[in-house]
Amino acid sequence: KGYMKAMSDASKGTPFIFLSAGVDMDVFLEMLQLAGEAGCEYSGVLCGRATWKGAIDVYAKNGAMALEEWVKHEGCKNLEKLSIVLRKHATSIKHRYSRRQYIGNNNTQGDSAIRKMRRSKL
Repeated sequence: KGYMKAMSDASKGTPFIFLSAGVDMDVFLEMLQLAGEAGCEYSGVLCGRATWKGAIDVYAKNGAMALEEWVKHEGCKNLEKLSIVLRKHATSIKHRYSRRQYIGNNNTQGDSAIRKMRRSKL
C-alpha cells in the first residue's frame, strides 16, 4: 500500500489510470481496492482482457451461443464489480486537475488545458 500512495503523491496532481495487463479480474479488483485503501488517487482504469479473458475458453469449447451467455452473465458481472470499486475509490479527473501544483507558475500550456476543462464543466 505504501508504494501505491507514494506513486500517487509523486504524480503531483497529474491524473493517471491503472492498466490491468491482462490479469484475472479478481486480481485486478483487489489491486484497485488496495490502491484506494492506501489513499492512491487514481482516475480510472484501462482493462480489456481482465474483463473478458474468461470468455476465450468458453468460446473455444462451447461456441458462439455459450460466449453470448457468458457475456450476458459473467461479463456483465465483471463490469458491475469494476464499477463498484471505481465509484468507491477512483478520483475524478476534475478533482485531480483542480489541484495541479503548477497552476500559475508560467506553465501556459498546462494552464490553458485546465481553463478549457473548467469551461467544459467536466
